[in-house]
Amino acid sequence: MFDNAALDVAIGLIFIFLIYSLLASILLEIVAKMFSLRARNLVRALRRMLQDEPADGKARNPTPWTWLIEFGRDILYFFRPIQKGTFLSRFYEAPSIRYLGENSIRSKPSYIYPTTFSQTIVQLLRSRSLAEHSSQAGSQIPDSIKTALQTGEIKTSEALMHALFKTIDPTYLSAPFDSRMQSESEMIRNVLDNNLLLVEPDTLKQLRRLFQDARHDTIQFRILLERWFDETMQTAGAWYQRQAQILLIFIGFFLAYQFNVDIIAITKILSKDKKAREQLVQMAVSRQDEYEQLVDQLKVVPLPDTNQRKKLITRLDTLTRQDLAIKDSIRKDAGRVQDILGMGKQIRESRNDGTLWGKGKSWIGSWWDYMKRGFFGWALTALAVSLGAPFWYDLLSKLITVRRMVRKDEPNTPVTTAESRNLTIVG
Repeated sequence: MFDNAALDVAIGLIFIFLIYSLLASILLEIVAKMFSLRARNLVRALRRMLQDEPADGKARNPTPWTWLIEFGRDILYFFRPIQKGTFLSRFYEAPSIRYLGENSIRSKPSYIYPTTFSQTIVQLLRSRSLAEHSSQAGSQIPDSIKTALQTGEIKTSEALMHALFKTIDPTYLSAPFDSRMQSESEMIRNVLDNNLLLVEPDTLKQLRRLFQDARHDTIQFRILLERWFDETMQTAGAWYQRQAQILLIFIGFFLAYQFNVDIIAITKILSKDKKAREQLVQMAVSRQDEYEQLVDQLKVVPLPDTNQRKKLITRLDTLTRQDLAIKDSIRKDAGRVQDILGMGKQIRESRNDGTLWGKGKSWIGSWWDYMKRGFFGWALTALAVSLGAPFWYDLLSKLITVRRMVRKDEPNTPVTTAESRNLTIVG
């Protein structure tokens, strides 16, 4: 036989975690759209594919100093994700990629199809070469590059490559391809063997290997490019999940601080107050149907496979249009939970009479006392929120089913209508 009081406390805590996980997830979607986090993650993945790492970024042992360097580089890439003159910049300047952006502010696409990736790479590799451009331009090196070479501003071949690419009109390299006059595979082989587009060494080596594995067949080459893209996107999905979880921790701590969701204090209240415990359990049972729909909207894959992309984009658009209304509904539930626990009234009265921050103390001293009282409880709440709403909803559904079974086994204990209805949902 289960201890119903302990079970109800667990259901109440999990329901609170679910509410604030939903709020945090919606805020995360707003932040992700505002800062184009998915588009930036895609740029990061393509940078790993099409742009070599700096010389100081290879094969380093993990130390605090190297971590600091990587953190600084991430900040730099946040403000300037694509470096001009690189093969990656040429990829994003291609019309097949450039026009996938939403607008001038969100100019980078959040998702591209593997076929689009392979098609764009092949189009770039069969385009006019830098050597051909130089010969038609009379092999004239711009005066700005000559000056930079003389003054020592350009010291490496990589820097020279970037400088030369900046002088070329991007539309020049997109020469029309006539299959009657030219062999596509021969053009690609010539560009790769002689590095006519000045692709960086590691990227060039990978492209050469894929073309050799395809036995110089363009169709097979595209298939291998698409497979390479899909494998990288799987890894990039894990990157985004990790980034989202870190953001959820910060958002969860902010919500816990703002609403004073001290899970340690809440556990003590639920353990002692039977009425509050029962009201919270009944609220969790009655809201299960509605929350199932909200959680289902949030069950999206950050970088899905080809078959899931259209469905994902539709669901994200729907969520974006409804997220403010959903957030308002969940905030009302959060306020109702605070009133059940007696915390909402306590916080309002404390703010009005000044006892929340402490009378006769400086603002910093009062704030520090407030932080010390609730920090560990807020931190635990933030960690719980970072697990995500789907996790807490699944756990809540299972505990509600267990509670219904326990109550059914107890004599003279009626099962509520809401609980019996959830038999078909959870069972």
